[in-house]
Amino acid sequence: ASVASAGEASSKMLRLSSISVLILLAALVTSGCATVRPGDFGEYWKSEEARAKPLDNQLALARLCERRGELDQSRSMYESILKEAPQHAEALHRLAVVSTRQERFAEARGLFAEAAKLQPKSAEVCNDRGYLHLLKNDYAAAEQDFRQATELKANYPAAWTNLGLALAQQ
Repeated sequence: ASVASAGEASSKMLRLSSISVLILLAALVTSGCATVRPGDFGEYWKSEEARAKPLDNQLALARLCERRGELDQSRSMYESILKEAPQHAEALHRLAVVSTRQERFAEARGLFAEAAKLQPKSAEVCNDRGYLHLLKNDYAAAEQDFRQATELKANYPAAWTNLGLALAQQ
């Protein structure tokens, strides 16, 4: 009997999780974005594009939660993506940023290392990893990451600003 109860509970959690994702997707789409205009949610949801990109949709929702400061929710969504696709570079990167914001610095360091292996030429990963070093008062490492970010993307204002901060601290 307890096995059936556990299965029912798991099924119920999955339905609740799916409902949460649908609600968040509805909120995202009704607010408008680059590919879907407000009010076009029903049409988008029926489209081949939406069905073909479930991880992209989850990533968009996780980013929305992250931007809104809902870090626990975004963490959960990034972790869910990584269970399905452990080498998803952007999910690793964004989870590292969330970990940094939640002051889980050791975890963030490991996630940034994984993301950097998958995206060695990402100025964004370099910049965000540099910011982690900046928070930990490791200004030399921060400078190195910010310099790398500016070399990879010369017109990256955040990296230039952060490089200035690291140099000023030294």
